[in-house]
Amino acid sequence: LLNSGKYDLALALLVRIEPHAVAHGDLTWLVQICNGYAQCYWHLNQPELAVLFFESSLGIAQNFNLSWAYCVTVVAYGDYLNKENKITEAFLLLQRAHSMLQAANIANLEEKLNYLLYLAHKERGDCRSALYILRIYEYQAVQKLTREVGIKGYKLNLSRNEKARGMLIRTHLKFEKLAGW
Repeated sequence: LLNSGKYDLALALLVRIEPHAVAHGDLTWLVQICNGYAQCYWHLNQPELAVLFFESSLGIAQNFNLSWAYCVTVVAYGDYLNKENKITEAFLLLQRAHSMLQAANIANLEEKLNYLLYLAHKERGDCRSALYILRIYEYQAVQKLTREVGIKGYKLNLSRNEKARGMLIRTHLKFEKLAGW
């Protein structure tokens, strides 16, 4: 429902499932429910409630050492703050989550987090750190593409190779644009 933009329906469903997560003591689901509430309230133009639920989600995850849930929340909250032009407010959260992800080695989430961390460094005027994170982010994106082509590469026909080449060129152009080159 969230992905299809049906926030009122998603909110109603979250209200129904929250008591079950609480009754079963499943804190990971409770963190995800808080994230769902935050997403709904954000898109329903109730930013105070969105921030309240993002903060609640972070508090639960941090208090119970739920690293994965904490990082997922930081990425969602960082995305929200970025869209609200407040990415620097997420800086310390992004740094903490970045450390956690490196320890847990969750590559896909780390890639998203690095993008937000790059934006936060850039917004703070720390160009050296922004460029460093951008290089890591670019490396991760290229490695992801390389793995995709490498795994299936021996079966690719010429047109699929050309498509993969185009994706690689677009990836590099994206990073040049992000860096302001």
